[in-house]
Amino acid sequence: MTEVRIANASIEEDEPTGEVVIRGVLDQTTLKYINMGWYQREQGFSQTHTTEIVGAFFGGSRVPDVVIGMRGQRCASKDGTWSLRDKCYCVDGGQRRLCRSHGAQGAARFEDPAWRQGLSRHH
Repeated sequence: MTEVRIANASIEEDEPTGEVVIRGVLDQTTLKYINMGWYQREQGFSQTHTTEIVGAFFGGSRVPDVVIGMRGQRCASKDGTWSLRDKCYCVDGGQRRLCRSHGAQGAARFEDPAWRQGLSRHH
């Protein structure tokens, strides 16, 4: 199934926008199901900035959430994990998403808690 899963999820009101969001930790095995729209740049990121982001992941630094939007309403919650079952698209954080996937390819620490990526889903 091509669903995006968010662990340790909570439903919150986003302060700047007042929108209801689901915020939690991205299940790393579902990263590949977060799409980038054709109109978004997925390549051409600064190599220097990409290296800094991957270094932050490996160094255990907090990296801002990847923000996604979902086209549809199908989702489910079980034991604090939300499953988003309709197509999800990256709204903000495309470079962090790309760095996460590149860094993970050679990362023995991929499942390490320090190597987690926050995620928020806006309605």
